[in-house]
Amino acid sequence: MKKFLDTLRKNRNLSIAAVVVIVLIILAGVFFVVKSSNNSANQQTSQAPEATEQPVFKIAPEDLGITLTAGPGNKTVILKVAKTEDITALDYELSYMATVNGAQVARGAIGHIDIKNKGTPVKQEITLGTCSDTCHYDAGVSNIKLTLKINRTDGKTYQADLTLSL
Repeated sequence: MKKFLDTLRKNRNLSIAAVVVIVLIILAGVFFVVKSSNNSANQQTSQAPEATEQPVFKIAPEDLGITLTAGPGNKTVILKVAKTEDITALDYELSYMATVNGAQVARGAIGHIDIKNKGTPVKQEITLGTCSDTCHYDAGVSNIKLTLKINRTDGKTYQADLTLSL
């Protein structure tokens, strides 16, 4: 061992190489410890959301006076909710088929409605197409489906499903 240390003192390059190897071994050990602790933390956090999911209860559209009707010229649909007493917000997802260049294409719209005046009926007009500066309405609309998520004051979420034929 003494002979090895004397050789290291005399040969500076060998000394530097030995120090670098020792530092690399230490860094590799630290890397593996940190990586394994991150993996266990990721496993714990990925399981947490499942425990906090709340169920979504089905509700009949008639229970809240929910209607979905065609707007003028079948360019829009009109969503109405008559009974909003215990509703805080609504989220909707509308899907339908439209004819584009002779082919049926899936289209849709999503939106959110805050209920500001509880007990006051809500009306939302949803465009069947796209609007920016001007509106471009979809043609040949069919198979309209609306999923409405209803957030109530009791903290529970309900879902109503409606369909409409044009």
